[in-house]
Amino acid sequence: MAVVQISKIQQRRGQKLLSGMPQLSSAELAWAVDTQELFIGNGSVTEGAPYVGNTKVLTEHDNILELIGSYKFAEPDVSITASIFRSLQSKLDEIQVSVIDFGPQPDPSTNHTPHFVTAFAQLFRNANTRYRKVLTIPNGHYYFTSTLRIPSNVILRGETQDGVILDIGANAIEFLSAAGTDVLGPFTSTDRPENVSISNLTIQYTTGSMDITGLKDSKFENVKWKSTYTLGDTVSTPVLASQSYDLSAIANTGNIGIVSSVLPGFDPQTFNPSGTVATVEALVARLTGVGTFTFYFTATRIAESLVITAKNDSGLSAAEIEAFFTITVTPTSILPSFEVDPVPTQASTGINNTNSAVSWINSNFGTRTTNVKFTECVFDSVALAVKCVHNHGESDVFDTEITFDDSRFFVCDTAVYVEGVVDRQGHLWTFNECRFEEIAKQAFFSTFGTGTLIKDSEFKNVGNGVNGAAYPETEMVRFSTKFGNMVENCRSDRHQSAGITLVDTKIGVPEVLNAASVIFNNNYYSAIYLSDTFIPLAVFSVFNRYIIIDYTLTISENNYNRKGQLTLVVQDGVETTSEHVAIADNYTYSSSLITDPGGDMITSFEFNVELKDNNNVGDSSQNVDTILLSYKNPNSFLGTGTISYNIRYGV
Repeated sequence: MAVVQISKIQQRRGQKLLSGMPQLSSAELAWAVDTQELFIGNGSVTEGAPYVGNTKVLTEHDNILELIGSYKFAEPDVSITASIFRSLQSKLDEIQVSVIDFGPQPDPSTNHTPHFVTAFAQLFRNANTRYRKVLTIPNGHYYFTSTLRIPSNVILRGETQDGVILDIGANAIEFLSAAGTDVLGPFTSTDRPENVSISNLTIQYTTGSMDITGLKDSKFENVKWKSTYTLGDTVSTPVLASQSYDLSAIANTGNIGIVSSVLPGFDPQTFNPSGTVATVEALVARLTGVGTFTFYFTATRIAESLVITAKNDSGLSAAEIEAFFTITVTPTSILPSFEVDPVPTQASTGINNTNSAVSWINSNFGTRTTNVKFTECVFDSVALAVKCVHNHGESDVFDTEITFDDSRFFVCDTAVYVEGVVDRQGHLWTFNECRFEEIAKQAFFSTFGTGTLIKDSEFKNVGNGVNGAAYPETEMVRFSTKFGNMVENCRSDRHQSAGITLVDTKIGVPEVLNAASVIFNNNYYSAIYLSDTFIPLAVFSVFNRYIIIDYTLTISENNYNRKGQLTLVVQDGVETTSEHVAIADNYTYSSSLITDPGGDMITSFEFNVELKDNNNVGDSSQNVDTILLSYKNPNSFLGTGTISYNIRYGV
């Protein structure tokens, strides 16, 4: 019936928990003082009420989730008969929890570190494991003014990669063990971070970093690290290879003897500053008086130590300096001579001192960072993307496993730097379908270590400083251990831009240094001109001891074809440009008879190879850097054309 009048307003009040809730008259109000609940009488059925009773009126004091009561999966669908009723609260708790549930919305005036820490503690360090949910982060900009420590077993998922910004500035992100031990703990094999999953967000920083020391069995997916680096920024000071010989045991009272052995590329007749002197100053004077020594090294005295340092252009490592020089001392006439063990400083671009987006230190087997996967991650405008330092002893041999899948390194000084320990470190690292683009120096640089595989990846404008691919400055990938590392089925724009040449003075800067095997899938190409003398075609680095070139040659308007394979082999320790390099050319061609016009023309085409000192360091008869491949295509045949080829090489 229609509501036509209100004859009276009826009200009651009392304590529900003390006396209960009576049946109210039609439209009568009752307020339960103790439970803060409001009820209204339904009225009688004769008045039109569906049933006799009381109806609760919602107020600010009511828990709406409790009032809704229950949830049943697919309740209206008669085909679903086995689902049960559950509370709506338990259903919502099951789905997800947001970091906003533990703190305010993102805004530039809020330090979000404590809110994230609270969420981590409540969810992932709670004794009740039922609350280990996926912690979601809604889109927004979150600011951190102190170190953010993420415990084991965290599952952290942003709404979108570009929408969620964790702005750590100059602060760090570190990881805790399940027991709460941090990186200074120290970690142990049974107390270390593990089982962390982070996805769909951006970590923005200036001088901060993410430290994953000790982390294992974890993954980063669709995560972006972003900073303020631009190509051309100075990020480090080069460190030259050196060996420091402490001679304080004899000071100025004993005899110092020095003997030099022969390294590849050095003349054994002239490079031999052997002899005995009494003081460190005298030893420095003897060394600096030898011209071939000063061409490659400097000798200085620091306190009572002799420091022998390789010059920039020598390319020598600290280990090679130690192998070259033997220094012995005789403290007094009654004490025997002994050999001085030097302290090395490994050569580097200084990148080892540069702040990186992700870094870690491996100090022993039980706490090594291993089985960590980066999938569809991006390192954007960062001076150094990834840095791994091994500081364990030489006798402590162990492997680490790191995987990068479908990840992108864009605008970096150096993408990945690994500081290994002699040749005892296994870097079982895999880069699969990754892209390295606009990298000023190396995409990957390791000082020691084996087992790295870079496959199905692309290098674009890598190792060129701020220039284009036609002007390379460094290798794109540098392995310092000459075995066990491979680059397979990759693509690069360097050789097409910088390796193919019409001049014989271009420097053959290596794309990949010291790899056991390198295969690029690019099909390079060049025009072929007429010449009765050898003219340049391409340059390669002399540091690759073998090069295999699969080529297709097409000449003349009749398209005579020759399919062949060139094998170039360089002897270790090359010393002159006129020897120590060999070439083999195995081919077939389209004409069946050499006497046919096409057969005569295509078999008269010749390749030649020679070694060159194109970086103009020293006497060209003593120092070579470039392999020059040239060809001769006789004028008499009038057969210009094209050549296409792909290359593979190694040491």
